[in-house]
This record gives sequence, structure tokens and C-alpha cells, in this order.
Amino acid sequence: LSFYSESEIKKLISCVSNHTTKGKRDLLIVLFAAELGIRSGDICRLKISDIHWERNTIEFFQFKTGVFNQLPLLENIKFALIDYLKDARPACESDLLFVGIKNNYQMISASQMHSVVSKYFTLAGIDISKRKHGPHALRHYVELYICAIHMQFMPLNYR
Repeated sequence: LSFYSESEIKKLISCVSNHTTKGKRDLLIVLFAAELGIRSGDICRLKISDIHWERNTIEFFQFKTGVFNQLPLLENIKFALIDYLKDARPACESDLLFVGIKNNYQMISASQMHSVVSKYFTLAGIDISKRKHGPHALRHYVELYICAIHMQFMPLNYR
């Protein structure tokens, strides 16, 4: 199985440093996957206009299924998002939330999302042998622990 415990997910999130530009971006990517269960293909397609500050929601149509998603803008994600937009996101005209600098401010790929998440599993010292360790594994965590057990989205206390 690819499931991780709540303590492993907390450890994963806590090892992402938000003191660098890349760290601010990475933290937001990990939070979207670990706390909201957003697929990597959707994370890389998120737009700034998908964030509805007045309703505290993130709203988008899933790329894979076409199904509309309305997710809560959790407080810790809101703060990470503000930090990223204010201090880390490259200045450009694109409405995409995550853009690459090397690809002329175009969408970053789902494989880049996988690399980001995988890197922090390793840095956190979490045993990934015989387990998947990308954004999809975090999606399973959300389904299993947050939705099934708590029946709602709740931010993890990781700091």
C-alpha cells in the first residue's frame, strides 16, 4: 500500500523550508496535495483566478475527469499562498499559479510536481520502499485520513 500515517505527513510537510523562493513554492505544492488531495495534473493547472478569497475556496474543473471541485481555502494554505504570491512567484502576465522560469513562464509539468513531493519524502527520512511517494500517495492520505476519519478538511498542525 502507498498510505502514510498522519505523523509521516506532518514530518514531510515540516521539512519543507519556506525561507527560500523555491521552498515557498514547494510548500504550497505539498500542502495542496497533502491537505486537499489535489491531483498533480490539477495543481500544475491551477490559476490565480481559481482562488476565491472572498469565499475562502479554491474552485476548478479537474483535468482528468472534468468534475467541478470546490475546496476550502484552509488557513495554513491561505498563508502559504499569500507568502508565495507576494515573495516567490515569478512576476509575469500568466494566470497560472505555478509557472516555470526556464520555460518562459509556462505551466510546470505534473512530473515536476512528482519530483518536488518525492524530494521531501526523502529529506524527511520517510521509508518509501515498497510505497508510492508522489502527489498521488498524498491524495490517498487525504481520502483515507482526512475525509474518511474526520469527515472534513482540517489543516495538519505541522509546525
